[in-house]
Amino acid sequence: MYGDVACFRILRVPVYLVSRPEYIERVLAAHGRQFVKGRTMRASAPLLGQGLFTSEGARWIRLRKLNQPGFRRDRLPAFAQTTVECTQRMAGCWRDGDTLDIHAAMNDLTVRIVARSLLGIDVEADGEEVGHCLHTVLEQFRAQLDTGLLIPSGFPTPGNIRMKRALQRLEGIVARIIRERRSSAQRADDLLSNLLYPADPSTALTEQELRDEVMTLLVAGHETTAVSLSWAWYLLSQHPEVEALMASEIAGTIGDRPATLDDVPRLPYIHRVLLEVLRLYPPAWTTPRLAVEDCMIGEFSVPRGTSVTMSQWVMHRDPRYFMDPLAFQPDRWATGLLAQLPRFAYFPFGGGSRGCIGESFAVAEAILILATIAQRFRLRHVDQGPVSPWPTLTLQPAGPVRMKVEKQRLPERRPAGLQHT
Repeated sequence: MYGDVACFRILRVPVYLVSRPEYIERVLAAHGRQFVKGRTMRASAPLLGQGLFTSEGARWIRLRKLNQPGFRRDRLPAFAQTTVECTQRMAGCWRDGDTLDIHAAMNDLTVRIVARSLLGIDVEADGEEVGHCLHTVLEQFRAQLDTGLLIPSGFPTPGNIRMKRALQRLEGIVARIIRERRSSAQRADDLLSNLLYPADPSTALTEQELRDEVMTLLVAGHETTAVSLSWAWYLLSQHPEVEALMASEIAGTIGDRPATLDDVPRLPYIHRVLLEVLRLYPPAWTTPRLAVEDCMIGEFSVPRGTSVTMSQWVMHRDPRYFMDPLAFQPDRWATGLLAQLPRFAYFPFGGGSRGCIGESFAVAEAILILATIAQRFRLRHVDQGPVSPWPTLTLQPAGPVRMKVEKQRLPERRPAGLQHT
């Protein structure tokens, strides 16, 4: 209705919404140096500080180099093993007929996975606390977005007071993680060791920088995956025919043995389910930027200081690129759609130099969690009415997503890699 570039104002601040793939590519990739992350990232500073997610320029380049070794492909097998072990432990506590909040459960699970695999720490007792504290912080972040007022975190509003207490609890967990690792005589082969003991001592992090990086890893490293999985279980519960096809693939590929990293490319239907979940409910639902130079986006002049935003939510539901865009249809991806689309018609992990550093880890993690849980259980949404999205830093479900656990009865084995139509 409003075209590929629409302008609106938030408290007199002009904002350009860009909804054309080649224009998005210009902002995020081709001319990315003309843009920084923007004003809305300020609200996340109390939580993430100046870590990899929020920093800019030379600081971001330095942090990216320090973090990159933690996401090498040769680390994927150990990460996959940790993912399956943590998921099996969690699912082993569920019983047929239980009712649980699947969003809380996925938050708890992914916190444990990222803490063990990237930080080398078991946070068995902390997963629920991290999820609760994060929810409190994100509530305040969303309240600020809703009003358009980025109130300084030191101003004693009720929301800021709740956020401060939640941050103190989170920082206590982070401080303990760092303290425990430093007191250990053994240097583990994980990302936290890379940050504590860099190969080049001149790149060593200050205490504040270390806090910001561990907080970013603990929060950003689990939040997007937990959100994606929560929407996946909700959508599967609404589409039993899709759930049945997924169960059939699991039976034919892994049966009742533990899944491994080698199984990930052998589970194409689960991958298509994940692609479709990320299309309909992208965790990163909007990508804001701020122009630091006068520039052009197509035929539109964008003055320095203008806010520019690109919305995955909008693009992923654009009928120009997706037939029946509101329908949950995993098999839309069966015939090579991903390769046929313009580059930024579908970008759940962002793009350009600031694209997600852990994309391959996140995809493998989500597929393995879905397969491991679906081996044992079906999940049925028990509340009346649909689950609404809650747009904050990520596109969370609004409120608990209560699911009834039912014991899975996998179909008979059949050849793996079967095409579902």
